[in-house]
Amino acid sequence: MELTADVHARIKAFADQRGESMGSVLGEFAAYGINQFAPSASAFSVDPRTGLPRLHFDRAFTSADVAEMIAED
Repeated sequence: MELTADVHARIKAFADQRGESMGSVLGEFAAYGINQFAPSASAFSVDPRTGLPRLHFDRAFTSADVAEMIAED
């Protein structure tokens, strides 16, 4: 994979600011991205009480978040 010069500079600056390597930062970015678009099987389960499928996220969603998502459609 090749990074454009501007993307390379942004990642390097971000990594330097955090005191981390570019490889470490790129790994975090990749993990975040893949979890957003292709969550692992562990992100899904079946509720034992209702039998309905459940999705697990890294954060809770408020009613306002849901309303905003619905409004965007």
